[in-house]
Amino acid sequence: MQVFPNFTAISLKDKQLVELLLQKEQPIISEMTFGNMYTWRKTELVEVASLENSLVFRGKRKNQVAFYSPPVGKDDKVSVTNILIEHSLAEGFPFLMKGIVEPLSSKLAKEGLTPMPERDNWDYVYLTEDLAKLSSPKYYSKRKEIKKFESKYKHEYVKITPSIIPQCIKLQEQWCFAKDCNDSPGLREENFTILDALQDFDKIGLSGGAVFVDGNLSAFTIGEMLNSQTWATHFEKASPDIRGLYQYINQKFARDLLPNYGFINREQDLGQNGLRAAKTSYRPHHMVEKSFLMMKES
Repeated sequence: MQVFPNFTAISLKDKQLVELLLQKEQPIISEMTFGNMYTWRKTELVEVASLENSLVFRGKRKNQVAFYSPPVGKDDKVSVTNILIEHSLAEGFPFLMKGIVEPLSSKLAKEGLTPMPERDNWDYVYLTEDLAKLSSPKYYSKRKEIKKFESKYKHEYVKITPSIIPQCIKLQEQWCFAKDCNDSPGLREENFTILDALQDFDKIGLSGGAVFVDGNLSAFTIGEMLNSQTWATHFEKASPDIRGLYQYINQKFARDLLPNYGFINREQDLGQNGLRAAKTSYRPHHMVEKSFLMMKES
């Protein structure tokens, strides 16, 4: 790992240190897990550097401004952020930090640096018990879909093991073909990322569940610990022609998590109306309200 201002691409060699600092940090935003940063490393060109007893992460999408995540490690994140700002502007580049939450947001505001809300990037966080039991009347339609699925198909829920990874990869490829991923930059990037996650599943330290329908692997869900109370679900895919399958795997995996995690973070909706409606329909317990900070030379 390089010392700032030099960066290196995040790698499996960084896993132990990154996870150690994140465990101390107890982050609440879904982006701040080693698995998330590592699996998106090719699409977002995720890089890491050390700076004043902190780690700083930088990413860059094609034809977009490079962005930083909030520093991890040192208590005085404002001073680290100021160093990043000064360096970016001195190099003639705009400064962009994404995923800012409290208390850093208020601390930056006191310094005259006011982060702006980024609603499309807010995380949806649910009570694990709600998703596992679906007992409230507000979940009637979810229970109804699950019952229809269970009565119509022969099904089996299992935890993901190395032996079924090839079948998960096959399902992802089939799902991507059905959704015309090649015609959608976002879906194409997600496809590469999911395939990477599956291929290095154990090395990254991911976990998940899968569902067999009539003997065929037809759904999977993948994620990892975000903090001691919260699980982060990164990816969830199901055969689009099997009604009720998404609801079924969602509930089954939540039941697996119930003894160990009080909350499940199911990430953001990216401003997509259909995704926003689906995530809202599960009645989130709260949202993780993220902001961004953009600075340009005056």
